[in-house]
Amino acid sequence: MSVLSEFILGCRTDQIRENVIIAPCWYPESVGIVSFSLVSESLCTIWDCEINGKQVSYILTGVGACKCADLIMALQETRAERLLFLGSAGALDSSVSIGDFIVPESMICAEGASRFLQKNISDDTFGMRIPVSQSVYEKLSALCRISAGERGVRCMEGVGVSVESIYSQYEHMEEIKSLGCNCIDMEASAFLYAAQKIGLDAAICFCISDNEETGEPLMSVDPQKTDFRKRIRKLVLPDVLKEFFA
Repeated sequence: MSVLSEFILGCRTDQIRENVIIAPCWYPESVGIVSFSLVSESLCTIWDCEINGKQVSYILTGVGACKCADLIMALQETRAERLLFLGSAGALDSSVSIGDFIVPESMICAEGASRFLQKNISDDTFGMRIPVSQSVYEKLSALCRISAGERGVRCMEGVGVSVESIYSQYEHMEEIKSLGCNCIDMEASAFLYAAQKIGLDAAICFCISDNEETGEPLMSVDPQKTDFRKRIRKLVLPDVLKEFFA
């Protein structure tokens, strides 16, 4: 299967480090990483980064659960041991502000990719709850609370849900919210399920980009708040990354 893994990754499996950052949309510089070099640019884009003296692989997956799940499954042929997902999420809780961070303790599946990670694909995965391993969750949550607090924003606990469609999610929003989640994205449940399937420690850090509950949906967020969110993640995340991979 190493041939398939190298096809999906676009590089040799031995080029992937023990510590790996997975990001659907954020480039390394957007999270404050200053030292990085391109490894490959194919179905995904991979950089080799230096963070506090450690080499870390950074994989830009693109949007969507299927792409993310495939890339995580390909990592089973590499030396990867610990994964960190970094991405935007929408809040489903009026107490959460744009620019706040959420470190979910679990993800709820409402996307289709996780179905293919099951032994039997006829088993429905909708509503399945996938917990984050306690040790990496507690470490990431503590680091994020400290760094966010020092910069005047909050890091909150929560439960996330990953969906398949931006457009169609609004037709089902009440049912989605009834699952008991306070944030929503498009990849993290498949990321987490795939990581657990191949035995890798994995945690998730969201920065909130929009909030349906406060009348700030994705398509009409105040540009000043969007600029603030981009600035604050670049300030908060470097300290988190330095210690998380220490």
